[in-house]
Amino acid sequence: DSLNFSENGINFATGSYADKTVKLWDLRNLNDDNFKIVENAGGVVNFDQFGQFLAVGTNSVRFYNVKDLQEFGRLDGHKDAISSIQ
Repeated sequence: DSLNFSENGINFATGSYADKTVKLWDLRNLNDDNFKIVENAGGVVNFDQFGQFLAVGTNSVRFYNVKDLQEFGRLDGHKDAISSIQ
């Protein structure tokens, strides 16, 4: 599980191995139902330096556009869970 703040100060993301979700929160309007969700993702999360892209690690690494949470890339090949993305 992980939590990461975007460097632009707008978003933060949470990743959970337990429920296999990633939630993207908008820091400008925090409340319990103001987030976007990616199902079957979970794991560790990290933003790029501009806060435009989000990397999510489980036993693969998936890359998402923060604006619409569309997956645009994937790297497979790990046998075990990824514990960190820098």
